[in-house]
Amino acid sequence: MNSTMARDKKDAWSRFRDREEQRDENLKKEVEKVLGENPEESKNKIVDGKKAAREAPQKPNENPVIRMITRADMMVEQVQHLFNMYIAGIEMTPPHTQRKQLQDLYQKIVIAPKNSTNILFRANQFVTKYNMYHDRWERLMKDIEIGKVIVRRAEPKKPKF
Repeated sequence: MNSTMARDKKDAWSRFRDREEQRDENLKKEVEKVLGENPEESKNKIVDGKKAAREAPQKPNENPVIRMITRADMMVEQVQHLFNMYIAGIEMTPPHTQRKQLQDLYQKIVIAPKNSTNILFRANQFVTKYNMYHDRWERLMKDIEIGKVIVRRAEPKKPKF
């Protein structure tokens, strides 16, 4: 009787692991779909005339949610630089389209499931950073509108004739 109970426990654990692996695969497909990548293409990539073998363990930065967070971090820095260039007069318009793209990515990160504490920490860290910059950009645009901040414009060069 003990051997049957042990076998049942093993079967239950194997079923649990199978369900967990299936859940992870579904999550990976869902996040790759959000990122705009096709999971079938990544499986069948051809490298040097041979199909690429799937890597057994994934590195931490290869998780799709962490890739989204890394890309969003870079976008925050780019938008900040574009705002600085706008204030200096190099750019003629504020970076509205880049901010919209960043906001869309931010929303995807917020709704993405976070499986580990590492991903949860990175996501919370990014959300805090984004909110800080978002408030700064909103305050800057408001100050420009009321005239507290003057946006310098470069004088167009006159042709020498």
